[in-house]
Amino acid sequence: MAQRRSKSPKQLLDLCSGPGKICQALGIDVRYTGYDLRQSELLILIPRRKDIKSVASGPRIGITKATDWKLRFWEKDSKYVSR
Repeated sequence: MAQRRSKSPKQLLDLCSGPGKICQALGIDVRYTGYDLRQSELLILIPRRKDIKSVASGPRIGITKATDWKLRFWEKDSKYVSR
């Protein structure tokens, strides 16, 4: 992942801090447009975590349409969330 993002170990906090960066780190590109992530060869599993205390939401960033929609979710106080 760090190699795909051209990051050194000291820069890992910024490795996946946003949807575009996550896709780049995981090697997800336009070849996967339209894939059903529930029923395709590209399968993303989310581990069960019981230590998440609070989920925050807010407006999307870096876009020009539907900027007021609260479609951005993150673990509150996470150091891995883009600012």
